[in-house]
Amino acid sequence: MKYYYLLPLLALLTFHLAIAQDSPKKPLIGISCSHPEDYSSVRMTYTESVIKAGSIPILIPVTENEKTLEDIVSLLDGLILTGGEDIHPNYYNEDPI
Repeated sequence: MKYYYLLPLLALLTFHLAIAQDSPKKPLIGISCSHPEDYSSVRMTYTESVIKAGSIPILIPVTENEKTLEDIVSLLDGLILTGGEDIHPNYYNEDPI
């Protein structure tokens, strides 16, 4: 059996990977801020981890303006939602540690 369709597919994949590796654009990762008082903040470990992963952290401020949030999120390649309570492992079919 001859696989004529594999050669163009392989060429396309190779081209895509070459472009992706040469691209200077780093992914933009949004990090939701918390609001302990009257300001927006985030722990440095979040931003440092995103930078170590080769991405650019974008802090998402605490706001009720939905349009602003939509505009920010539309620019992102990924999102980290910070804070909140721990979820008990039983809810995702795991045993507690």
